[in-house]
Amino acid sequence: MIKERVKKYICENGLLEKGDSVVVAFSGGADSVCLLHMLYSLKDELDISVSAAHLHHGIRGEEADRDAEFAKSFCEKYEIPFYIEYANVPELAKTLGISEEEAGRNARYDFFESLIKQKSISKIATAHNKNDNAETILHHIIRGSGLGGIAGIPLKRGNIVRPILFLERKEIECYCKENNLDFVTDSTNLTQDYTRNKIRLGLFEYLKEFNPDIISTLCRLGENSSSDKSFIEEELEKVKHAIAGEDEYGLFVDIDKFKNIHPSLQKRFFIDISKKANIDLEYKHVVMLIELVGKGKTGKKVDLPGGYAELSYNKLYFKSGYPEKESFSYKLQNGDNFVNGLKIICENPKNRNVVLRSRQDGDKILAGGMHKKVKKVLIDKKIPMHKRDNIGVITVDGEVAAVPGVITGDVLKKHNIKIYCGGFANDK
Repeated sequence: MIKERVKKYICENGLLEKGDSVVVAFSGGADSVCLLHMLYSLKDELDISVSAAHLHHGIRGEEADRDAEFAKSFCEKYEIPFYIEYANVPELAKTLGISEEEAGRNARYDFFESLIKQKSISKIATAHNKNDNAETILHHIIRGSGLGGIAGIPLKRGNIVRPILFLERKEIECYCKENNLDFVTDSTNLTQDYTRNKIRLGLFEYLKEFNPDIISTLCRLGENSSSDKSFIEEELEKVKHAIAGEDEYGLFVDIDKFKNIHPSLQKRFFIDISKKANIDLEYKHVVMLIELVGKGKTGKKVDLPGGYAELSYNKLYFKSGYPEKESFSYKLQNGDNFVNGLKIICENPKNRNVVLRSRQDGDKILAGGMHKKVKKVLIDKKIPMHKRDNIGVITVDGEVAAVPGVITGDVLKKHNIKIYCGGFANDK
């Protein structure tokens, strides 16, 4: 009996708990009618309270009005608390630049979330079924999804649960018939104007010629993918804290440790760590990062959506935003100087022209009797490139005399000039 199977499914998967207040996403279609009636008939056995929520999406004119009226009447018949919200989905889609499908889905869940806050609802139950799951998996395969998409519709996500996800649509329609339950049919589900409809009405029928049980086959693929995904995520959690870290230059990945983990974990690790830098990677970016780590040299970087990654010796740094080379020049007076919130003390007995300025291409410094390129000095000190561009130099009469915190040149000693800057002193 379907009712007992649903009850067992709910209990075995911990979808609902005693005392839960459950609102059903109620469109008035066969799936949601089945779910609402099912939970209503099980409410005493499960010790839950049940209500229904209907979104009038502003599409299909009189037909949408009919659906709303049907949903209201159905709930009145069974004395089920009923909530309704009106939204102009076509206008939302146009304003946000997204499809009506996506806009409608967002509007529904916004409505449900508002009910949770206003009515102390503990769970949202949606009527997704086995066919929906198979369609979703196939849709994601066509789009080139990874395990996350192939895993299909999750049985539960946060406070959203799907108690009839294991039922096929033909079983749902059979339940409605056996219990004399009327339902409405959305005319847009019968056209091929939407991608999902094309998959359900066209592609699935074609695939059944090769595999009559294609629905169950795809759902098994989803279950296996979901299990594999969970295992990989658990393994990633075990190693990622040892691979990633933060230092004075920012968020980084230890390349040597990274190379020792499995390639499958490497790809997922990059996606996970990049989010901490507010960067969302696509697959092509992950490939670029893998190549950078494998063949790249210090100073090489990859532009990413919303930021970049830069290789610096055995570390790969992730940065949100894009580096901009700052240009500045400040004449340092004898005594205390305050530059960009930094205190610089300058002892300049001969009143030479001492300036703190931005680094320029070709800068050289005389240190230990030898001229050295400032860029080479910074590289030798293993300072990441995104930091090198904004490190200043101190000049005396136009000649580079020091790089604060990095190197002191012979010119300062020659003129008996002492500089104290952020813990750096040239006489140490």
